[in-house]
Amino acid sequence: MKLIESILRAKSAVFNSSLPDCGEAKSPLVVLDVGCRWGFAEKFIAPRFHQLLKIYGFDPDEGECRRLQSAYSHLPSGFVNCIPIALAEFTGRRNLYVTKEPACSSLHPPIKHLSDRYQALKCIELEKVVTVNVTSLEQWASENNLASMDYIKIDTQGSELEILKGAAHFLQTTRCIDIEVEFNPIYAGQSLFAETDGYLRSKGFVLWRLSNLVHYSNSDELIELSDSNTICFDDKVRQEMKAFGGQLYWADARYVNSSVLLADGGLNRAQLERDLILFDALGMLDLVHSLNKIRANR
Repeated sequence: MKLIESILRAKSAVFNSSLPDCGEAKSPLVVLDVGCRWGFAEKFIAPRFHQLLKIYGFDPDEGECRRLQSAYSHLPSGFVNCIPIALAEFTGRRNLYVTKEPACSSLHPPIKHLSDRYQALKCIELEKVVTVNVTSLEQWASENNLASMDYIKIDTQGSELEILKGAAHFLQTTRCIDIEVEFNPIYAGQSLFAETDGYLRSKGFVLWRLSNLVHYSNSDELIELSDSNTICFDDKVRQEMKAFGGQLYWADARYVNSSVLLADGGLNRAQLERDLILFDALGMLDLVHSLNKIRANR
C-alpha cells in the first residue's frame, strides 16, 4: 500500500507541474459543496489552489456555517465561503426535518419504519420540524453575480435532484458532479437513482463511477454470504471482496460532462485549462493524464 501511495504521489507531482496558472484559466473555478457539514475535502483547500478555486459551501445550520467559516479563517479572504441557507428547486418556505444526527436532516421526512428496523439508521430518527427559507442555485448565483458553476457536490439526504433542477442553465458550465444517490428510499418523496441518472444524462453528463455502496440489514449479526463482489479496472486489475447480508440503499455517484471526454474533438483551449485544474483538484489522475496529452499535441 505504501508503495502504491508513493507512486501516485509521484504521478501527481508530474501532472501538477504542468497545470495552468490562474491567468490561463481566466478566472477562478467555482466549487460548490451543498451539504457542507463537517467541512470541505482537504484536496480543495490545498495552498496550490488558493488562486485557482473559489469555494462555496451550503448548509441550513447557521451554527455549523459559523464554525466552518471560523475553522477556515486562516485561509485567504474569500477563498472559502460558508452560506447558511437551504437549497431547493424553487424559492420559498419548506419544512426541515431535523434528525437525531444533524447531518441526516432533510427537506423530506425520514421514513420511520427504517429507523425502527435498522440499527444503522437510528441516525434518521426525527427530533423536530422547523420551517426554513429555501432558494434555488440559479437564484442564489444571480444574486451573487456568479456566471458559472464548474463543480457541484450535493449530499442533502434526498433533495439532491431538485437542487440540480434549481441550477437550471448553470449546469451547462459544470464539468463534474458528485452526488449521493439512493436506490431505495430513506426519506419520503425523495428521488431515486434512475430519475437522477436520467436527468443528468439529459443534460449531457455521463456516469463516471459509483463508490461507497451502502447496504442495510435488519440482522443483529453480520452475515457473510457465499458469493463475492468483483471490481475490474480494464483487464489489468480485478479485485474481489467478501459480500455480506443487507439491501443496497445508497452510494456516491460521480458524473462528468461528456464534452470532457471529447476534448480532442474541439474543446477550446480555455476550457481545457480549466478542466486540468478541476480534475487535478479532484484527484482524477486518469483524466488529467489524458487532458495533458491533448494539450501537448496542440
